[in-house]
Order: sequence, then structure tokens, then C-alpha cells
Amino acid sequence: MNKEEKAEYDRRYRAEHRDKILEQKRQYYVEHRGSELERQRRYHAEHREAANERFRQARYNKGGQSMSENRSCSSFLGIHVAERLLSHLFKNVTRMPNNNPGFDFICGQGYMVDTKSCCNKTSPYGKIFWTFTIKHNPVADYFLCIAFDNRIDLNPLHYWLIPGGVLSHLVKATISESTLMKWAEYEKPIDEAICCCNTMKEGI
Repeated sequence: MNKEEKAEYDRRYRAEHRDKILEQKRQYYVEHRGSELERQRRYHAEHREAANERFRQARYNKGGQSMSENRSCSSFLGIHVAERLLSHLFKNVTRMPNNNPGFDFICGQGYMVDTKSCCNKTSPYGKIFWTFTIKHNPVADYFLCIAFDNRIDLNPLHYWLIPGGVLSHLVKATISESTLMKWAEYEKPIDEAICCCNTMKEGI
């Protein structure tokens, strides 16, 4: 079998067994997440302040800004705003370290949640939509997707708590004004989010 034939065979195998492969990956994380999460919690608790301070000092020495100060940073929405908002909306949230693979925090019921955020985008036809990057993530039990109006005002317009099985097979998930009803069962009341975000922005 030459390289081209092997590549074609691998492609077909992955396509035919995608669900099985995703389930195997998910099962692995389910079986191992207890000990791994406990290790992450213990390490983060023991070293969090020292590690954060070293990182901040090194960045400031180079003239950098933290995400909370730099709205042009690509991580500003996804980490500083979205995750800080979530810590106010949900009780007993355990936040994972930055760049934690697969999920950003664990809610009080033990579910792993990956947060995604996006500002208004406009199609060539004038339709407003939001795109959330999923990257075939089989780890998260839920995706919490937050739609903002723009990066300057940071007003939350919608947010959805969507089961992992609904989105995990996608590279990206797009929700538009014309498809809001399709996602209505997963949408959460926005009033508390707006109030929380307004209060939060006073301190940003």
C-alpha cells in the first residue's frame, strides 16, 4: 500500500468510525477525569499565586498588558469577560488553569463546561450571526456560548448552555438571528447576565 492509498484508507476509516472514535475518547476522559481533576486542583491551589505573580511580572517587564487591560487581546472575551461572567452566574464554580484542554470550569454538579464567546458578525446579506469554535471537542459535557454585541461595549445579547453531544462533532457552530428558534431550548435568560456584565465592566 503506497502513501496515497494509506492516506485514503485512513480517511475512510476515520469517516466510517467517527462516532466510535469520539465515544472512545469521551469514555477515556470520563474514566480518568476524577484523578486528573484532583491533581489539577491540588497543584493550582498550592502554586496559583506564585505562578500568576511570576507570569504577570515577566509580562509587565516586557511592556505587556494583562487580558483585563487589553481589549484587543484575542483572549479578552473568551477568558477575562466570559469566564468571569460565568463565575457570577453559576454557584460553586471550579475554574481550570488557562489553556486547560477541553474545558474551562466545572460547575457545582460536576459537569465540565467549555466557554465560547463571539461578537456580532454580519453576513454579505446583512444577517447578524455568531460563530463559536468547537474543534471536535469530545471532552466538555456542555458548551456555554455567549453572544456579545461588540468588543467595545461588551453587552451580552444571548447565551446558550448546549450539551456536548450536540456540538462535539463540529469544527464551528454558527447561530444567527434567523436560527434562534432552533437553539431556543438551550438559551438561558439574559437579564441576569446583563446586570452582572454591567457591574463587572465598572471594574474593568
